[in-house]
This record gives sequence, structure tokens and C-alpha cells, in this order.
Amino acid sequence: MNETRLVTSSDWSVNTTLSNYYQQKNFSNLPREPTRQATFIGAILAIVFIFFGLIGNIILITTILSAKKLRSNIINIFIVSLQFNDLLNIGFNQLFVGLSYAHRHWVGGDLICTLVVYFSTICMGCLLWHHCLIAIHRLIVVVYPNFLRRMSVKTYVIVSLVITRVLPITCCIPSFLTDSIRYSHRALRCSIGNKLQIFINITVLIFLPNVIIIICFIVIFVHVFRATNTTVRTNTNTVSASHSLRREIRITKMFAVLFILFFLGYHPYGFVRAYD
Repeated sequence: MNETRLVTSSDWSVNTTLSNYYQQKNFSNLPREPTRQATFIGAILAIVFIFFGLIGNIILITTILSAKKLRSNIINIFIVSLQFNDLLNIGFNQLFVGLSYAHRHWVGGDLICTLVVYFSTICMGCLLWHHCLIAIHRLIVVVYPNFLRRMSVKTYVIVSLVITRVLPITCCIPSFLTDSIRYSHRALRCSIGNKLQIFINITVLIFLPNVIIIICFIVIFVHVFRATNTTVRTNTNTVSASHSLRREIRITKMFAVLFILFFLGYHPYGFVRAYD
């Protein structure tokens, strides 16, 4: 004989409470997306950054390549290489990131989403190792001028430009082998899920070149300080040697200031992207 069970108000209250609890729990487990205000601000900043970045890089590249005297200088060669790297970063990586902010979702498809992660890592590593090899060159010019005379500048440039590209590409191997790049709803783009890859990015592509740069500039300025004191005491340097030293010191100071500005401006973003 079938029994009929009455649903009391207390049963209905318990069921409603449990239903609301599980709905809230499931909702809390959903990935959080950035707010509309945040994506709007991000899109505006990306547009401004891309616009002025492209114009500035194109003007600088055109100026250097149009003058034979400028494009034959080793420092300018590194600068042009840096600008092409920056064009790739701005014209490809940041463009799609800006579009994702504007649309509040990724618009480039799975392949582009993955490529942006790889290219962002490569551009970041290439940028920092460019600065590192420029600092090493300044160290050789100021501290070891005799070695500079025996060194093949052309070979140094070729090897340096190869290292700045090959090293970051090699560092991407863990992500490529493990297929650990996944879409992040919070970031509105793909991100690295491999902890080994994150560790390599932070140590090899960020920490190591920065340490080398800092050591190079410390050695340079210690050498310059001692050389200046020696010159004051002996007063035997020739005018041409003194002029050459002052010129190299000015160039080195300029790069030191640029690196400090770059360190303060880019590195917080670089660390976040490397961890992301």
C-alpha cells in the first residue's frame, strides 16, 4: 500500500537552504573574470601604449638605419635589434592582449593564444639579455680596452644577437613538451601552468641577466672612480686619452640611467607576466 508523505514547511525550508548553499558554492568555484571597469582601463592603456610604441620604434629604427655612421656603431646595432623585438611585442602580443580587454574575452583563437605566451616569454628574455650584453660590452670598452682591440667586434655582435634569440627560445622547451599552456579567465588570455617553466623564466630570463648587468656597472664605476683618482694624482694622461675616457664614462652613465629606469618601470610587469 502506497504511503503519502506530507511536505512540511520545515522540510521545504531545509531543502531551500541546501539548494542555495550548493548554488553559492558552485558560483564561488567559477573562475572570476575582471570587472568591466578594469578591462576598460586596460584597453585604453593598451591602445595608447601600442600607438606611441609603434611610432617611437619606427622613428628610431628609420633614423639609425638611414645614416651609415649610426648603423655601423655596435651600440646602435643592439638598439635596432631591441626595437625590432619591441615591434613584435607591441604589434602582436600587446595588440591581442588589448583586444581581449576591449572585448572582455580572448578574440584570437587557441593558436594565437598559445603563440602570445611563447612570444611574450621570448620577447621578455630577448629584451633583458640585450641589456645584459650591452652592459658586458660597456665593461669591455671601459675596463678592458686592450682586450677590445684584439676582439672581433663583428663576431661579438653576431654571437650576442644569436644568444639573445636562441636562449629565450630554448627556455620555452618545458612548456612546449608538456603542453601546459591554458586559458585563464581571470587574465583573459593564456598563461603558463608549468612550475618549472615559471622557475626558468624568473631565474634564467629575469634574475640572471639583471645580476650580470648590476655586476658589470659596479665594476665599471669602481674602475672609473679609481682611474679618476689616479689621473688627479699623477696628472700624466694625454688629452686624447682623457677625452676618450670621459666620452666612454658619459655613454656608460647614460646606459646606467636607462637601465635603472627600465628596471623600475618594466620589471614589476615582467615578474607578474613571468609568474602568470
